[in-house]
Amino acid sequence: MLSSFHQYLYESKCSSASPLSCDKIHIVLGNESCDLDSAVCALLYAFYLTTIGEQKVVPVLNIPAKHLPIKTEVVSFLQDNGVALDSLVFRDSLPLEELCQSSKLKATLVDHHVLANKDTFLRHCVVEIIDHRPISPSEKWSDLERGTTMDIVGSCVTHVAKKMLASHPDLISKNRDIANLIYGTILLDTACLSPQANRATPADHDVIQQLKTFHPDLQSESSVFESLLKAKSDISHLTPSQLLVKDLKITKHGIPIVGLPILVQDFVTNNPDLESTLNTFLVEHKASTLVLMGQTIRPGNIARDLPSPRKEVGTKFRVSQIRLDLRVQCLFQ
Repeated sequence: MLSSFHQYLYESKCSSASPLSCDKIHIVLGNESCDLDSAVCALLYAFYLTTIGEQKVVPVLNIPAKHLPIKTEVVSFLQDNGVALDSLVFRDSLPLEELCQSSKLKATLVDHHVLANKDTFLRHCVVEIIDHRPISPSEKWSDLERGTTMDIVGSCVTHVAKKMLASHPDLISKNRDIANLIYGTILLDTACLSPQANRATPADHDVIQQLKTFHPDLQSESSVFESLLKAKSDISHLTPSQLLVKDLKITKHGIPIVGLPILVQDFVTNNPDLESTLNTFLVEHKASTLVLMGQTIRPGNIARDLPSPRKEVGTKFRVSQIRLDLRVQCLFQ
């Protein structure tokens, strides 16, 4: 028997099948990288809004459906916690611009507060924002119907969990899958609450402790974290082109920021067709510049690198030797 949460996901997908026939539809939209935090926030906050009486709320993963297999840790963790992939709604499933133009759309943004160029049409539809990043000085959000929650915490799902705990703690205490989703997401975002990573805040620790109070038999932090790392690092079946969109964000000015699950040094070394790969990516994203950032996470250790322009490859790209000191931020151009 499906839990109320899992049943809700199926029902919300069904309700979004003919969105233009609705009087109103309220989407909860994650960021365009669709990492675990973004996906879980969209699913859980949409469920929470429905629980408190909001109508026609649909969680939307902000990627095309075809990109879901690239999000290895998202697929693995959702399935491990009973979320059926065929109950998910994707960005390309809904005519968002048409809904917005017909005044039928409300939008809550989770895990981001800066609209990409392709999403600027959503601005007047936004009714609430929940994010955990420093506020961008270029973004002015005020007088939203449901307000903003933008304190800095390690994981955006911490904000969602706090809202649930404040008014409907039974959503977590009586639903192990929801507790697991929150638990694993916070652990992944904070590198297992590592002091060395310096990501976890008191709010993140408080939510983790409350989850353990509700569910004393939760798996150990280290085992959940290591399982998620293994899933995130399982890129054996992904092509270089897929790696470029696995954790992709687009700046307000249209510059792709590519987060790689490996070091840039390894990506460059192991991709003999790098110029062709980057050229295809830039054409597809209508960009002339991109930024690559590499990262590997292991228990007790986080390694990052950024490319530094040293070597000319072809006529269009400056592909790099790699500096590991993080002092240089480089654009491929």
